[in-house]
Amino acid sequence: MRRSLVAACFVPLAGFAADLEFIGGLDRMAQDSIQIRLAKGDRVAANLPKTGTLSAETLSAQFHLADEIQITCRPKDPEHCAELKSIRYLRAPTPKERFLVLGSPAPSSPPDAELERVRQVNLDHAKHMPSFIADEIAKRYTSRRSADSPKWKLVDIVESDIVFKGDEPTRERIRINGKPLNKPQLFGVNWSPFFGSEIKMVFDPQCPTELAFEGREEAHGKQLLAYAFTSPPDGCWGWWQWGRKRYNAGRAGRVLLENPGGSLIQYEEKTTGYPKDFPGRSYQQTIVWDYVKIGDDSHLLPVSVDFELIFGSGDSWHVSVEYKNHRRFEAETSITFK
Repeated sequence: MRRSLVAACFVPLAGFAADLEFIGGLDRMAQDSIQIRLAKGDRVAANLPKTGTLSAETLSAQFHLADEIQITCRPKDPEHCAELKSIRYLRAPTPKERFLVLGSPAPSSPPDAELERVRQVNLDHAKHMPSFIADEIAKRYTSRRSADSPKWKLVDIVESDIVFKGDEPTRERIRINGKPLNKPQLFGVNWSPFFGSEIKMVFDPQCPTELAFEGREEAHGKQLLAYAFTSPPDGCWGWWQWGRKRYNAGRAGRVLLENPGGSLIQYEEKTTGYPKDFPGRSYQQTIVWDYVKIGDDSHLLPVSVDFELIFGSGDSWHVSVEYKNHRRFEAETSITFK
């Protein structure tokens, strides 16, 4: 099930009168031009100056073939570029994207037995998540446009009960600054309560997510295994929706796993490369899992979520969420306001 944050092929993201913007893999770098391959297979070229920061000599030292990049150019017509105006690195290519640009895959490696083991450990965990209720306490902050680092101002405190039963979690008994919200959904910047969905998105072999072992590190007082992941746009993740616009961006991030064991302890992701006319510019979040007691049993469940949204206007939102008092879900439970 895809998550959505409420708040493909690539085509030019602006009209003819304005600059054009494209996202794709770096396909060719010549002395006087650059070319990228769009997700659907079309190619777009732009002319380069002979000298300066956008010259072929300078760009060749900064980018590699198949890198996912975003270019802005002066239009020759509504679908073609004249001169390059800016270029931005988004992420490294997946093996499939590398193959589509270079015509040959990355050097092959033998099957990673350890990766397949931790993949199965986490998919089994997601499949057998317990039914439970937890207190959710979220603090929403905002920072208005600023050339300096964000200056966060507390907007409100949102408290609710998260009822998790199978694949149908719900947010109930919502209170904002202590006052009941008599609406079915939280207004403004919202987030999904689909615990465990990030496990499937990273580890499900049916998803176009690439995983690579990074090494070992210590976090949360534990020795953990770090894996980096990338996923192209329109992958298994959900979209960021704002008003009537929504977009499912590519992802890059890390997962930190128990060592030994292999279960997910921390999930980190960042998205960029949004269309020019989309309100958002980037989204990043961190989810931390830990062992909690439910009755007499111990379960590995999310205990915190922290995410940040940056908009094209320069405004930002930061939401810090804590999950406490995990308890057993009873079928006859009825939660109402008094």
